[in-house]
Amino acid sequence: MKTIKNLTSLILGLIFLANISFAETPSFKVNVSNINHTSKNTLEFDIYLLNGNNENSKQEELRYSLGQYFFEFNPKIANGGNLNYTIVDSDLPEAMRPRNASVRDNLLCLFVNSINPDKGNLPVINYKNGGLLIARMKLETTADKFEDTPLDMKLSESKFKTKVFSYDGKKNIELVNSDNNPIEGVTGKLTNESITNIPAEFALGQNYPNPFNPSTTINYELPASNFVTLKIYDLVGKEVATLVNEKLDAGRYTATFNGSNLASGMYFYKITAGEFTFVRKMVLIK
Repeated sequence: MKTIKNLTSLILGLIFLANISFAETPSFKVNVSNINHTSKNTLEFDIYLLNGNNENSKQEELRYSLGQYFFEFNPKIANGGNLNYTIVDSDLPEAMRPRNASVRDNLLCLFVNSINPDKGNLPVINYKNGGLLIARMKLETTADKFEDTPLDMKLSESKFKTKVFSYDGKKNIELVNSDNNPIEGVTGKLTNESITNIPAEFALGQNYPNPFNPSTTINYELPASNFVTLKIYDLVGKEVATLVNEKLDAGRYTATFNGSNLASGMYFYKITAGEFTFVRKMVLIK
């Protein structure tokens, strides 16, 4: 009887070890796609995060918790100008979006976000359907146009490495970078002929972040060349700042508003481009 019990324990132990051995290590993929040259010196692209294991694996659902993203690129693209790297949009809750977008030598950097206290409502890292949009990024040079040279963008292998963490219900676990990790659509030359996706209509986006303290970003789109004004007003309609007051070519643009010298409260921003006028509200909290 004792021998049977020992044999049963041995078999159960082997099954347990086998399950551990064949369990897939949680992994991720980063995909850069949807590159759009919105002007001669501006381009935008999407950074997507995908589950690195296939959808038929027995791995539990991955919940996104933390991430930092570093890409090497060809700095000659700046064409002698200074590069600016900014976040345009994201599918992540505001508290989970990567921070401090910057350019360091040949690196595009997005630093780790803060920890979201709402552990029960974390975004899912999908296997398919394009993945989770971490950020839509804008890269622009102060030169008149980008250099006609490949961007050559890839995940960094230097001391600055992309790291992604998932929350397993108890703690944050670091995911492994999948061997099958495509970086699509960003290796070709950036030429004047490749400039595409000029906006089809005028648009004024909601500022990001909102509420803000003290700075926020405002995106707007022009389908044709126009004289543009973008102004900030307080609750009683008094103009407190002018962000744009010039003629601009068709394209997508970003303006930054700093409210450090203003009191907390609701403000309005208004764009006028030809006959197009639109107003949105935003909230400054100090």
